[in-house]
Amino acid sequence: MKFFTLLLSLFIYSCKQNHSLEQEEKSDNRFHAAPQIGAQVFQGSVIKQIEDNEDHTNGRELYILHVNSQFFLMKLKPQHKYIRTGDVVNITGVILKISTLNKMKLIDVKSVQLLNRAPVKVRHAKNNNKASLKTPTNLNLLGVIVYSDFRPEPSSLAQTTFANLLEGFKQKVTTASFGKYSVSDIQIKKVKIVDDADTNLNIRKFRADEKLKSQGIDPETFKHVIYLGSTGTGLNYGNLGTVSKPQRDIFIHTMGNDLSNGEVPLNKYHTLFHEWGHNLGMGHSNHWEPNLNSYYQENQEYGDRSAIMGNYHCDKTNFVSFNARNVHTYFLDSEGDKIKELDESSGGEHKIQVLNSTQEKNIPRILKFTTPLAIDNQTMNLHEFYVSLVRQCSQTGTDAHNILVHHESGNKSYIVAELKPGMSFTLGNHEVTFQSFNSDFTATLKYQNK
Repeated sequence: MKFFTLLLSLFIYSCKQNHSLEQEEKSDNRFHAAPQIGAQVFQGSVIKQIEDNEDHTNGRELYILHVNSQFFLMKLKPQHKYIRTGDVVNITGVILKISTLNKMKLIDVKSVQLLNRAPVKVRHAKNNNKASLKTPTNLNLLGVIVYSDFRPEPSSLAQTTFANLLEGFKQKVTTASFGKYSVSDIQIKKVKIVDDADTNLNIRKFRADEKLKSQGIDPETFKHVIYLGSTGTGLNYGNLGTVSKPQRDIFIHTMGNDLSNGEVPLNKYHTLFHEWGHNLGMGHSNHWEPNLNSYYQENQEYGDRSAIMGNYHCDKTNFVSFNARNVHTYFLDSEGDKIKELDESSGGEHKIQVLNSTQEKNIPRILKFTTPLAIDNQTMNLHEFYVSLVRQCSQTGTDAHNILVHHESGNKSYIVAELKPGMSFTLGNHEVTFQSFNSDFTATLKYQNK
């Protein structure tokens, strides 16, 4: 009897410990509870995968730890998601769940210690003629004007403005994406659906798509579908994709006559590119106060005013600029002629040209370096930073060419420093100094290990 009582007590304790996680994942029945056994240290190599299935059609990042002959799923906090496939790590965590899908235990990660990572390669500037020959990926766009008896039909001028908006996107997307994308075709259709005040956005989209199909138009044959009409909330939306699996749908809010002056409002250009960035996989571009001991305590959503995924301030439509981290990840990736990766042997002076310039120089646009930092006073971990020179779209909003430093966390990015000539910024063991802005619209920086 005492033995049975002891087992019952252990079971109740386990349930209490797992209660918060079960609330968070109560809709996921692929896991069943396993008793917590206290924090343990696991040493192994990391495998990072993207899972796509019926439950996670937008893609979900999975982090797997290979320890000897065993495999563990890892539940990571945002500050730990800098780890890559192949990293050798010490993981301190608690086993929370056992997956009935793949029989792997789930580790709730408390801290990560990076033990080994393959050395970073230094990419030197190359002749840009090769990049100019790159063939862009063609996008075909479908613009859909959606209205009902409850939600008014946009005026004829608003419809013209919508067409001009998509045409403007076509003209700007190749430059904004550094030649990765172009628009080959635009079609615009208008549909009237059954609607009421309680109809949610997904149902309105479904009804609009059914009307389109009745007209012989299949939305799934288009790379991106832009729906113009009331979203119900007054907000704009773009379905979040991934690098390997972009999404299609963009929703731009209008109440019928707020586009009726015949000209495309500047904010609508920004909105379309912002939601398109979500389709590609970009999260918001935010701002941290540069407190290197505690980055995640001061986070201002949309606070990066230099980039379209933040609270973009630029007042000229031809200045559509994504930040350096997003340009690197979603447009340039491994192109060495525009990106230079720095390591411990890369100290000294480096030149970069304006990130969002239309002119080509035999000079990189982005400097990328990795440095160890402690987050929330935990073990020192490696973090990636992206240095760029941005014209007029500085954090302060002044007409200047300033050096910006961005950091990534998951699909989001953060501006952590803005430098004017003569200013320096220290990150872990590395220091970046903006030495001079040159007459040929390049910047000279000094990079050194401290």
